[in-house]
Amino acid sequence: MSDDSVRLDKWLWAVRLFKTRNLAADVISGKNARITRHGQTMRTNKPSFGVRIGDVVTIMKARQLYVVEVLDLPERRLSAPDAALCYQEPNAEEQSHDA
Repeated sequence: MSDDSVRLDKWLWAVRLFKTRNLAADVISGKNARITRHGQTMRTNKPSFGVRIGDVVTIMKARQLYVVEVLDLPERRLSAPDAALCYQEPNAEEQSHDA
């Protein structure tokens, strides 16, 4: 695992949010990606944008909005159970308390 940052397209592919890096890059290039870091939100259209632990990644994929917080930076594609440990939905804990 890297200790600094990983390319956004590679991270999205490694944690199985996209089937291929090329699909991830296409969505990012289409200006459908935002990164929130230290309370500041940045739009990016660069697949090479570096994500870091603690960043919140927002993407639009197939007319559905995904918002996930980066918990780990895998260097390779992971199995589905391992990939699920690399991110979380920021409001998931709050929603589970409301139920």
